[in-house]
Amino acid sequence: MKKIPIYEIIYTIEKKVTGVDDRQILDFIDPENDSPERYDKYQEIYFDFIGDDFDLGKFNGDKKAKPTDMLSSNFLTTSGFFISQAFSKLLEGFIICNARYRDVYIKGLSEKKEYRFLNLSVCPNIDFKQSSFVIKVNNAEKDQEEIKLSSLDDFKSKLNKLRSKNGFGYRIQPQKLVLKQKYDLFRYEISGRFLISAELKNALEKSDLKGYKIKPFDLEVFI
Repeated sequence: MKKIPIYEIIYTIEKKVTGVDDRQILDFIDPENDSPERYDKYQEIYFDFIGDDFDLGKFNGDKKAKPTDMLSSNFLTTSGFFISQAFSKLLEGFIICNARYRDVYIKGLSEKKEYRFLNLSVCPNIDFKQSSFVIKVNNAEKDQEEIKLSSLDDFKSKLNKLRSKNGFGYRIQPQKLVLKQKYDLFRYEISGRFLISAELKNALEKSDLKGYKIKPFDLEVFI
């Protein structure tokens, strides 16, 4: 196995970059349809690709927002990113796990720059048997015993049993993560965070693209 550097990518909310105090994508063009059910639908956590019934042509951007290449949003934040054509062009040279592009329209921003929604579903890429996990307890000085896992379903099942017996202060945390395959961009199956390779990180930092933030993924990762 070879240790590899992995990073997390998120959109930035820094006003000096985005031009606004809140998210760049605020709400919908048709406020008369801003029902709680609609907001719930667009803010729900989806593990698979979003359905064809999602209307991605009625988003309303802040009039003061700068048209960055990755946009901050109040919607679909766990399902992917609103990115510019230039951003998607850069991604063409990289390997992405479980990705689909959807056309979007964002009033006030799409007039300045053309955007797409990069929908990322959960990437089943962890080799659970070779990875190592421990049971951790909030505020405990020492880790609990190591726990063996065989799959994501096994992870969820054992976590649910652990919490039903001991409470939500218990969690299962990876100590070493072994991946089946190296991807340049993927949605981490345990937490849903978006992770990137060092190669993609370097390419982004050498580009003129704006609107994203990269931070270290604080876990030993092997391939």
